[in-house]
Amino acid sequence: MATRKLAIDPDVELQRLADLGVRAITWHDGDYPRRLKEIFDVPPVLYVRGELLPQDERSVAVVGTRKPSAYGREAAYQMAHDLARSGLTVVSGLARGIDAIVHRAALEAGGRTIAVMGSGQDVMYP
Repeated sequence: MATRKLAIDPDVELQRLADLGVRAITWHDGDYPRRLKEIFDVPPVLYVRGELLPQDERSVAVVGTRKPSAYGREAAYQMAHDLARSGLTVVSGLARGIDAIVHRAALEAGGRTIAVMGSGQDVMYP
């Protein structure tokens, strides 16, 4: 693995991020989420497309299954919709199922939503 790291050209990687509209922020940057610094095993780098805004400090994360029941879909939608209307930013993954439902609900409520991707910005999974 050390050999792979040595083969990475930081300037090329930064340009690749810029081409994707992505910026890298570290825990030393002022716009790194304050509360994220408080968790165990803090991610040293976040790759951000779009903006992190001060109001995102008031946020709620929703995690769920990719194959929800009818009740689960309705409950997740209503909860995320109401939270977004109350001014909270809804955070979830970008997977099918509950994640997609809560992002849609937040947007339809006129709120903000943040998608946390487990893969790279250039890899849409699933």
